[in-house]
Amino acid sequence: MDRNVAGDNVMNRGLSRLRNAGRILHFIPPLALSLIFITFFAILPLLYFLGTGFSEGGFEGIGNVISGPFYRKVILFTVAQAVLSFALTILLSLPMAYLMVKYDFPGKRALLSLTTVPFILPPLVVAVGFYSLFGTKGYVNLFLHEILGLEYSLNLLYTWKAIILAHVFYNFSIALRIIHSRWSQIDEEQILVARSLGAKPRMAFLKITLPQLIPAIASASLLVFIFCFMTFAVVLILGDGVRYITLEVALYRKFFFDFDFSTGSALAAVEVAVVLLGTYLYLRLSSRWGENIIMSVEERRGGRWREAPISHRVLLLAYLVASLFLVVGPLVGVILKSFQSELGAGGYLTLRWYKRILFGGYSSFIGVSPFQTIINSLVFAFLTVLITVPVATASAYALRSLPGRFRAPVELYLMVPLGVSGVVLAISMRVFYLNFYKPLTYSPYIIVLAHSLIAYPLSLRILSTGFASIEKSIVEASRSLGATPFKSFLYVVLPLVKPYIIVSALFSFAISLGDFGATLVLYTPEYTTMPIAIYRFISAGRDFGSSYAFSALLILLGFVCFYAIDRLSKLGRK
Repeated sequence: MDRNVAGDNVMNRGLSRLRNAGRILHFIPPLALSLIFITFFAILPLLYFLGTGFSEGGFEGIGNVISGPFYRKVILFTVAQAVLSFALTILLSLPMAYLMVKYDFPGKRALLSLTTVPFILPPLVVAVGFYSLFGTKGYVNLFLHEILGLEYSLNLLYTWKAIILAHVFYNFSIALRIIHSRWSQIDEEQILVARSLGAKPRMAFLKITLPQLIPAIASASLLVFIFCFMTFAVVLILGDGVRYITLEVALYRKFFFDFDFSTGSALAAVEVAVVLLGTYLYLRLSSRWGENIIMSVEERRGGRWREAPISHRVLLLAYLVASLFLVVGPLVGVILKSFQSELGAGGYLTLRWYKRILFGGYSSFIGVSPFQTIINSLVFAFLTVLITVPVATASAYALRSLPGRFRAPVELYLMVPLGVSGVVLAISMRVFYLNFYKPLTYSPYIIVLAHSLIAYPLSLRILSTGFASIEKSIVEASRSLGATPFKSFLYVVLPLVKPYIIVSALFSFAISLGDFGATLVLYTPEYTTMPIAIYRFISAGRDFGSSYAFSALLILLGFVCFYAIDRLSKLGRK
C-alpha cells in the first residue's frame, strides 16, 4: 500500500513537472525574440568593442585610465557630480513627498503630474532651458540688471553648479515619484498605534516610517546615480569642456577625435562596470517592493490642509515656489526665448524662429533643411515604437511565467541596455557593424535600433508591471474554457494591459525623439535630428533663436506625451 502511494506521488510529481514544462515551452518563442534582439544589437557589439580595444592595448589602457592623473580626475569628477546630484535630489524630494502624503491641498494631483514633465524631456532641452535662465542674457540676469538695477551677474553656466542643478531638475521627478509611491503604501495604522503608545512623531518616523522608506530611497538614489554617472548632453553643453569632463564626454572625444580605441575601450569598461553594478542593485531593490514610477499608485487620503501646522504650510508653499521655478522655469524660459526677436533685453514678439525651422531652406551647417530634421525625428520615433513595444511586450509576457530561478538572470540579461549609456552603445554598434555589416552603419536603421535599445528597458519595466497586475485566475479561467495560449493572450491578457502598452509606446516615442548621445555618434548629415540641430546651432553660437524654437517644439511634443501618460496612468490604476 505504501509503495502504491509512493508510486502515485512520484507519478503526480512527474506529471506536474511535465505540465510546468509545457507551460514554459510556449513562452520560449517570444522570449527568444527578445534574447536575439538584445544579443545581436547590444551584447555582441559591446563585447566586440571592448575586446577590440583590449586587443590593441591589452590591459595597458585600463592601467593608463586608473593611474593617469587626467583620467583619474575625470573619473573622480564623474563620481563626485553623480553623488552630489543624487544626494541633493533625494534631499529635496523627501520633504515634498512627506507633505504630499501627509496633506490634501488644491492642485496636489496636478503638482505630482507636473513633476513628471522633466522625465519626458530630452536632456539637451534641459541644457537649453538653463541657457535661457542663467545665461549671460538669460532671464535671471536680466531681472537682476533691468528690474533690480544691480550690476551683479549670476554666472552659473560652464560651472559644476550648473551641471548639478540641471541633474536635479531632470531627476527630481524620478526620486519624488519613487519615494511618494512607497510612502503612500505604508500602513497608517502602524503609526497611529505607535503614537497611542506614547511615541513622539519624530520617534514614530525613525522607528516605523523610515525603515520602510529605506528601500525606496536607496532605489531612487541608485537610479539617479546611474543617470548622472552616464550624463553626456548636460556636461557637453553646460560644462566648460576642460575642467568639467565626465567619462562619457572623454570617451566620445577619444573615439571621434583621437581615434584611440585602447583608451576609449578602457573608459567604456570602467563606466559599464560601475553602471551595470548599480543597475543590478537597483533591480534587486526595486523588485522587493514592486516599485512603479510610471503608472501612478492609488493615493491615500491625507489630513486637511487647513488643519496643518503653519510651519508645514509655509514649508509646502516654499517647496511649491521652488518646484515651479526649478521645473517650470527652464521650460517657460525656452518658450519665451523662442518668441523673442532679441536674446537680450528689448526686442519684440516674433514668429521668425519658427518660420526658419518650418519653412527655411537647406542649411549647409546642419546638412539638411531645419524642417527635414523634424521629419527625421518623428520617423525615427515612430519606427522605434514599432520595434520596442512588440519586443518588450513579448519579453514581459514570457518573463511573467518563468520560474523564479530563471526569471531573475534572464531579466538582468534583458536589462543590460539600461546599464550601458547611449554613447557607449552607439559606438559599440558602429564599430561592430563597420566590420560585419557595413551598409547598416550608414543607414538610418542603425539609429532606430539604437533608440529601440535605449527605450527597451523602460518599456519592459512598464509592461512587466502591467502583466503582474493581472490575476492568474483570469487567464486560467480562459484556458479552462478551451482557449489556446495564443487566444488567451490575444483576447484576455492583451486588453487588460492595453493602458501599459500605450504608455510604453509613448515613452519609447519620447525617448527616441529626444535622444542626443547615440544619435550624435551614429548620424550622417542627411539623418540629422532636432537634438543634433540644437547642439550644432548652440555649440557654434550660430543660431540660438532656432535652437529655442526647436526646443520649444520638443517641449510641446513632450507635454502631449506627458498628458497622455498621466491620463493612462489613472486608467491603469482603476
